Amino acid sequence: MGLDWNPLNKPKPGHEAEFAALLGTITHGYKGWQATLKSMFGLLPNEKQQVARLQAISIAPHETLKVPRVGSDAAADNWARALYAAKKPQDQSERDFIAALAGYYVTELVPACDGKPWYSHGAMGYVDHFSFRAQFLVKDCAAILGPALVERCYVTCEAPQLAQLSADLVACGLDFAKQHGLEGVMRQAEAPEPDTPASQAHIIGAAARWARFWAERGHGMEAYF
Repeated sequence: MGLDWNPLNKPKPGHEAEFAALLGTITHGYKGWQATLKSMFGLLPNEKQQVARLQAISIAPHETLKVPRVGSDAAADNWARALYAAKKPQDQSERDFIAALAGYYVTELVPACDGKPWYSHGAMGYVDHFSFRAQFLVKDCAAILGPALVERCYVTCEAPQLAQLSADLVACGLDFAKQHGLEGVMRQAEAPEPDTPASQAHIIGAAARWARFWAERGHGMEAYF
């Protein structure tokens, strides 16, 4: 599957210490707490309670991005109607189809930004569209980053550590980009031709901007692999 970065929920004001403690408990022995939240499969009752409590005292990335939600936002409802028209299910009315999607966050409707990156496996369905496909970073740019920085890319962390990761990626990427005259490439929106120094500089720049975007808004990062 490779490595994806997912923004973690962030603590609600006043719950920072409890959030950090629960996050440390839940991630122990698991790939990442968001993956655990999706299934709850195999969790003990007390672990399910911890996950539920973590959800209750935290703010999801969808809220930070103001993602339209079916049943709450007209844009999301229109998206659901278009989806119904495209699927044309014979055994379900449009009203029932939309009702079944109530509460669904339509991240596709959020305009592109550093927190919703060019490099994402969101279209694959197992992560959201605001996930960063960090496999490109650790595979295509490993020689540039060095072993220590690559290793940190696999570590789930809270916002302060994610901010530091962003700063270190910027420093490393700029050093490489200056050697090749590619400083501007690190900041451009769309990706250049793959498997080139320009592509490597662009991946590092996009990863650093993604990390800074979420860290500045109080979200950490789940390394999901």
